[in-house]
Amino acid sequence: MRYSFYIIVFISLLASTANGQQLSEHPRIQSEIITTEADEIILKQSFTVDAPVQKVWPYFTQTELYTKWSAPVASINFKINGTIKANYSTDGNLESEDTITIHILNYIPEKLITLQSEIPASFPAFMKENEKDFYNVIEFNETDTGGTQVISYGLGYNNNAQFKQMIGFFAKGNLESYQKLINLLE
Repeated sequence: MRYSFYIIVFISLLASTANGQQLSEHPRIQSEIITTEADEIILKQSFTVDAPVQKVWPYFTQTELYTKWSAPVASINFKINGTIKANYSTDGNLESEDTITIHILNYIPEKLITLQSEIPASFPAFMKENEKDFYNVIEFNETDTGGTQVISYGLGYNNNAQFKQMIGFFAKGNLESYQKLINLLE
């Protein structure tokens, strides 16, 4: 099963950068682990697509477009304090114990979305215990050429082996999802 909130490249680190550790090499999608002053880690993933933000934004906010690239089973109530319910199994349903509920905390249209995940009981206990700390902030920036740069920050991860393994799992899933999105938009 694949989970992609905010959600995400391989746990083996292939290169280092001044700010963090670069994760697997991908021609279009950059993935990096950033360590904060509080010794927490952030998963930063970004890509640029040759499509205006007005075309990209609905793929994050409308159910029928979201299911084409992120979760095959989903329902989005896009508003402040709304939710995205997502099941990443092609034969899943939204009442399943594997369904993730992602709370939409706030947004600025075509600029920013802040999300917080509600971890299903079927996930590992350490994730459920820390779910109040898991956020995803997604930025949408217009490029000089009329395209869109999307930057996703997965926040709230402790700097230990369990969380690094989880980030590797999510990063890999996100790479696959973001590549699908790029293919749909270009």
